[in-house]
Amino acid sequence: HEALFPKPRASGAIRFSYRDAPRLGIGGDLLAAHESPDGSLNLILLDVAGDGIAAALTVHRLHGEIERLFAEKPHMRPRDVIEALDSYAYVTLAPHGGLATGVAMRVEANGAMRWCGAGHPPAFVRQGDGTVRPLRSSTWPLGAWEEVCDECEERIEALEADDVVIAHSDGACDWRNGQGEWLGY
Repeated sequence: HEALFPKPRASGAIRFSYRDAPRLGIGGDLLAAHESPDGSLNLILLDVAGDGIAAALTVHRLHGEIERLFAEKPHMRPRDVIEALDSYAYVTLAPHGGLATGVAMRVEANGAMRWCGAGHPPAFVRQGDGTVRPLRSSTWPLGAWEEVCDECEERIEALEADDVVIAHSDGACDWRNGQGEWLGY
């Protein structure tokens, strides 16, 4: 399962790292990374409803679909990724009670970040001055409805060199800080 996760990127203009800490040792979160031919980095974060082996198996199915999507269309934009995964989830997961949330981001070499979220907890942009902006999903979870919501929109953020994008699954808000308080969103 851990082999599905990409290697962190510690150098270059676009870097990323992550931490995966499922409650049951194996879980339903997935981070996928694909570099486009133009140098843009596509990051897809998914969170399958549930825990344990069933959620992990669903993650494997979604990972395979993401691999297929980018093999066929390496320049996919975030909205296209979310729409394709939504359709896949509706046909293959929803009939068995499965849903997932997700956010797809495409960071371009010029500093533009395109993103689209589907029922996922908000991601955040922490600017160099410490200001934090939320990036909220514009539509419901993947597989929840037969048709993609008209409000499923791709948004664009201008990132500066010292900006940091923080994205997480809903499990992150279940952690406690040093004082024992729930982190929440």
